[in-house]
Amino acid sequence: MLYTLNMYDQRDWEYYGGGYNRKDARQALLIEHNGNRLAFIGCNAKGGGYATASETQPGAVACDYDWMHKEIKRLVKDGYQVIVTFQHFEYYTYAAQPDQIRDFQVWLMLAP
Repeated sequence: MLYTLNMYDQRDWEYYGGGYNRKDARQALLIEHNGNRLAFIGCNAKGGGYATASETQPGAVACDYDWMHKEIKRLVKDGYQVIVTFQHFEYYTYAAQPDQIRDFQVWLMLAP
């Protein structure tokens, strides 16, 4: 992860949903272009594991839906169009799985 982040930094590539630590990984990517204000925010719903950002380790940020909902509301209030993405468990089927249904229903309940 550090290797990847260093390559991004060398190329001035921007990222979101992951970072050098949990604080960095939680930062929304803010883009202003031609009067448009976009904010990208994301997380990894898989949770835990070696690739999850911590206070001192790089990785993907784990989903914290309550925090994300508050952050989205703040970004909207600041005039951004917010684009939210999240990685989930990968299943080799087209059918939605129970944990995916549960998490998407959380998003439906949080939607304005």
